[in-house]
Amino acid sequence: MFQIQNLVRLFILSIIKELDLFLLDSNSEKEAQVEWLRRALESNPNRWTIVTFHHPVFSPGADRDNPEIRKLWKPLLDEFKS
Repeated sequence: MFQIQNLVRLFILSIIKELDLFLLDSNSEKEAQVEWLRRALESNPNRWTIVTFHHPVFSPGADRDNPEIRKLWKPLLDEFKS
């Protein structure tokens, strides 16, 4: 887990053997989560990893687009995809 301002924001749930579910908070503190996510992905030995968050990386709706998530998180997701 990772804490920002004394609130637990991020989780890794080990669902079954060889599967981790990473839950990110896409509502706030996106930049602060980058290093946590990098370390978590680097040290994750599991075959299956799912990273999820509420907001889409890409959206056709201008009011739903998330350039900050694309800039900060997408490079990590691309780097660790397999």
